[in-house]
Amino acid sequence: MNHSIFVGIDVAKHHHDAYIFDSKTGEVITEHFKFNNDSGGFESLVTLINQFPNNSVLIGVEAT
Repeated sequence: MNHSIFVGIDVAKHHHDAYIFDSKTGEVITEHFKFNNDSGGFESLVTLINQFPNNSVLIGVEAT
């Protein structure tokens, strides 16, 4: 697979912190953003990720 869009997520109890960038161009797609640990928060994350082809996205999750 040739992933070029990286999504890094730092997991916490009430909200999560994330960052999205394009590894091919070095472009920061989204600066640091927070989303709630609920269905609305995850819907906002999915909306951001869905703008890219599925096979180009790699998501990394780090729990604190």
